[in-house]
Amino acid sequence: MEQTGAYTYRTFFAAGGDVVLAGRRFVHDGAGPAPPLCRGARAQLAGAAPPLYYAIVAPLYGLTRSWSWAAQLATLRGFSYGLAWAAWCLVALASRGAPHGRAWEIRDGWALTALGLWPVVFPAWFADTARLGNDSLGCLIVAGIWWLNLASVRNGLSWWRAAALGLLLDWGA
Repeated sequence: MEQTGAYTYRTFFAAGGDVVLAGRRFVHDGAGPAPPLCRGARAQLAGAAPPLYYAIVAPLYGLTRSWSWAAQLATLRGFSYGLAWAAWCLVALASRGAPHGRAWEIRDGWALTALGLWPVVFPAWFADTARLGNDSLGCLIVAGIWWLNLASVRNGLSWWRAAALGLLLDWGA
Protein backbone atom coordinates (compact mmCIF):
# COMPACT_ATOMS: atom_id res chain seq x y z
CA MET A 1 0.00 0.00 0.00
CA GLU A 2 2.89 2.34 0.68
CA GLN A 3 4.00 1.95 -2.94
CA THR A 4 0.63 3.20 -4.20
CA GLY A 5 0.52 6.14 -1.81
CA ALA A 6 -2.36 4.71 0.25
CA TYR A 7 -2.16 4.95 4.01
CA THR A 8 -1.29 2.03 6.22
CA TYR A 9 -2.14 2.12 9.92
CA ARG A 10 1.37 3.25 10.77
CA THR A 11 1.70 5.91 8.06
CA PHE A 12 -1.77 7.32 8.76
CA PHE A 13 -1.02 8.07 12.42
CA ALA A 14 2.51 9.20 11.63
CA ALA A 15 1.22 11.70 9.03
CA GLY A 16 0.31 14.29 11.62
CA GLY A 17 -2.67 15.85 13.36
CA ASP A 18 -4.34 17.31 10.27
CA VAL A 19 -4.53 13.92 8.55
CA VAL A 20 -5.82 12.20 11.69
CA LEU A 21 -8.39 14.97 12.22
CA ALA A 22 -9.55 14.67 8.61
CA GLY A 23 -9.88 10.91 9.06
CA ARG A 24 -11.86 11.39 12.27
CA ARG A 25 -14.19 13.83 10.50
CA PHE A 26 -14.66 11.39 7.64
CA VAL A 27 -15.68 8.60 10.02
CA HIS A 28 -17.83 10.52 12.51
CA ASP A 29 -19.29 13.49 10.66
CA GLY A 30 -22.18 13.27 8.22
CA ALA A 31 -21.48 11.38 5.06
CA GLY A 32 -20.39 13.35 2.05
CA PRO A 33 -21.21 12.37 -1.49
CA ALA A 34 -20.94 8.65 -2.13
CA PRO A 35 -17.79 7.64 -3.98
CA PRO A 36 -18.44 6.76 -7.60
CA LEU A 37 -18.86 3.10 -8.37
CA CYS A 38 -16.94 1.63 -11.24
CA ARG A 39 -17.50 -1.67 -12.92
CA GLY A 40 -14.91 -4.34 -12.24
CA ALA A 41 -13.07 -6.22 -14.93
CA ARG A 42 -14.92 -9.45 -14.05
CA ALA A 43 -17.74 -10.67 -11.85
CA GLN A 44 -16.63 -11.49 -8.32
CA LEU A 45 -19.05 -13.37 -6.09
CA ALA A 46 -17.24 -14.51 -2.97
CA GLY A 47 -18.21 -18.04 -1.98
CA ALA A 48 -18.23 -17.06 1.71
CA ALA A 49 -20.81 -14.32 1.24
CA PRO A 50 -23.77 -15.41 -0.88
CA PRO A 51 -25.97 -12.58 -2.12
CA LEU A 52 -28.97 -13.41 0.15
CA TYR A 53 -27.43 -11.54 3.09
CA TYR A 54 -26.83 -8.46 0.98
CA ALA A 55 -30.36 -8.58 -0.43
CA ILE A 56 -31.71 -8.62 3.13
CA VAL A 57 -29.47 -5.83 4.43
CA ALA A 58 -29.77 -3.58 1.33
CA PRO A 59 -32.89 -1.68 2.53
CA LEU A 60 -31.19 -0.87 5.85
CA TYR A 61 -28.09 0.25 3.96
CA GLY A 62 -30.25 2.56 1.88
CA LEU A 63 -31.87 4.05 4.99
CA THR A 64 -28.51 4.74 6.64
CA ARG A 65 -26.63 5.89 3.56
CA SER A 66 -26.68 9.56 4.56
CA TRP A 67 -25.46 8.84 8.10
CA SER A 68 -21.84 9.11 9.19
CA TRP A 69 -19.70 6.14 8.33
CA ALA A 70 -19.36 5.17 12.02
CA ALA A 71 -23.11 5.36 12.70
CA GLN A 72 -23.96 3.47 9.53
CA LEU A 73 -21.44 0.73 10.26
CA ALA A 74 -22.64 0.40 13.88
CA THR A 75 -26.25 0.06 12.69
CA LEU A 76 -25.45 -2.50 10.00
CA ARG A 77 -23.28 -4.51 12.37
CA GLY A 78 -25.99 -4.32 15.03
CA PHE A 79 -28.48 -5.69 12.52
CA SER A 80 -26.13 -8.55 11.67
CA TYR A 81 -25.63 -9.34 15.33
CA GLY A 82 -29.42 -9.22 15.80
CA LEU A 83 -29.81 -11.91 13.13
CA ALA A 84 -27.37 -14.14 14.98
CA TRP A 85 -29.03 -13.45 18.33
CA ALA A 86 -32.41 -14.33 16.78
CA ALA A 87 -30.82 -17.64 15.79
CA TRP A 88 -29.91 -18.31 19.42
CA CYS A 89 -33.47 -17.49 20.50
CA LEU A 90 -34.87 -19.85 17.85
CA VAL A 91 -32.55 -22.65 19.01
CA ALA A 92 -33.61 -22.09 22.62
CA LEU A 93 -37.31 -22.14 21.70
CA ALA A 94 -36.91 -25.24 19.54
CA SER A 95 -34.91 -27.04 22.23
CA ARG A 96 -37.57 -26.42 24.86
CA GLY A 97 -39.84 -28.79 22.99
CA ALA A 98 -37.46 -31.74 23.38
CA PRO A 99 -38.78 -34.94 25.00
CA HIS A 100 -39.80 -34.57 28.64
CA GLY A 101 -38.54 -36.44 31.67
CA ARG A 102 -36.23 -35.77 34.60
CA ALA A 103 -33.00 -36.37 32.65
CA TRP A 104 -34.10 -34.11 29.78
CA GLU A 105 -35.17 -31.33 32.15
CA ILE A 106 -31.74 -31.28 33.81
CA ARG A 107 -29.96 -31.33 30.43
CA ASP A 108 -32.30 -28.62 29.08
CA GLY A 109 -31.46 -26.33 31.99
CA TRP A 110 -27.73 -26.73 31.45
CA ALA A 111 -28.08 -26.45 27.68
CA LEU A 112 -30.06 -23.21 27.91
CA THR A 113 -27.56 -21.80 30.42
CA ALA A 114 -24.69 -22.72 28.10
CA LEU A 115 -26.58 -21.18 25.21
CA GLY A 116 -26.88 -17.88 27.08
CA LEU A 117 -23.23 -17.90 28.11
CA TRP A 118 -21.89 -18.81 24.68
CA PRO A 119 -20.98 -15.24 23.62
CA VAL A 120 -19.24 -14.66 26.97
CA VAL A 121 -17.28 -17.91 26.83
CA PHE A 122 -16.44 -17.36 23.16
CA PRO A 123 -15.99 -13.58 22.82
CA ALA A 124 -15.10 -13.83 19.13
CA TRP A 125 -18.80 -14.58 18.66
CA PHE A 126 -19.49 -10.82 18.78
CA ALA A 127 -17.01 -9.93 16.06
CA ASP A 128 -17.75 -12.95 13.89
CA THR A 129 -21.52 -12.48 13.79
CA ALA A 130 -21.56 -8.69 13.75
CA ARG A 131 -19.47 -8.38 10.60
CA LEU A 132 -21.10 -7.41 7.33
CA GLY A 133 -21.24 -10.86 5.85
CA ASN A 134 -23.13 -14.10 5.74
CA ASP A 135 -22.13 -15.46 9.20
CA SER A 136 -25.13 -14.08 11.07
CA LEU A 137 -27.59 -15.18 8.41
CA GLY A 138 -25.89 -18.58 8.35
CA CYS A 139 -26.52 -18.90 12.11
CA LEU A 140 -30.19 -18.10 11.57
CA ILE A 141 -30.48 -20.60 8.71
CA VAL A 142 -28.86 -23.36 10.81
CA ALA A 143 -31.21 -22.52 13.70
CA GLY A 144 -34.17 -22.83 11.33
CA ILE A 145 -32.88 -26.22 10.17
CA TRP A 146 -32.52 -27.30 13.81
CA TRP A 147 -36.08 -26.15 14.58
CA LEU A 148 -37.49 -28.00 11.56
CA ASN A 149 -35.56 -31.15 12.41
CA LEU A 150 -36.84 -31.19 16.01
CA ALA A 151 -40.39 -30.49 14.83
CA SER A 152 -40.12 -33.32 12.31
CA VAL A 153 -38.86 -35.76 14.95
CA ARG A 154 -41.70 -34.83 17.31
CA ASN A 155 -44.56 -34.53 14.82
CA GLY A 156 -43.42 -36.33 11.69
CA LEU A 157 -42.04 -35.00 8.45
CA SER A 158 -44.83 -33.22 6.60
CA TRP A 159 -44.58 -31.98 3.03
CA TRP A 160 -44.30 -28.36 4.15
CA ARG A 161 -41.52 -29.17 6.65
CA ALA A 162 -39.64 -31.04 3.92
CA ALA A 163 -40.08 -28.12 1.52
CA ALA A 164 -39.01 -25.56 4.16
CA LEU A 165 -35.99 -27.71 5.03
CA GLY A 166 -35.00 -27.90 1.37
CA LEU A 167 -35.37 -24.13 1.03
CA LEU A 168 -33.24 -23.45 4.12
CA LEU A 169 -30.58 -25.90 2.95
CA ASP A 170 -30.55 -24.16 -0.45
CA TRP A 171 -30.23 -20.71 1.13
CA GLY A 172 -27.36 -21.89 3.28
CA ALA A 173 -25.41 -23.26 0.32
